[in-house]
Amino acid sequence: MSKMTPFLREVAEDLVSRFGDELKHCAIVFNNKRPAAYLQKHLADIYGKPFWSPAFFTIQEFFSRSTTLQIADAYSQFFTLYQVFNDLLKK
Repeated sequence: MSKMTPFLREVAEDLVSRFGDELKHCAIVFNNKRPAAYLQKHLADIYGKPFWSPAFFTIQEFFSRSTTLQIADAYSQFFTLYQVFNDLLKK
């Protein structure tokens, strides 16, 4: 029985094959911070030497950098969504 390659290892291999030493110019976007640590470890294993890492962002960080608007806190988001839901329910 063969050992399966972890998905993020495959992603790292693909990134290295596509971008090589130009990976430092890339931005990688994940849904949270945890996968970035694993991908970074796989990249380090593949390169086997010091390298310039790509930029890692969560989706929230990525979108927040593309606007001057302030991100609403969790309570504001919840109550806004609740209000919209009730408005739609009335219709």
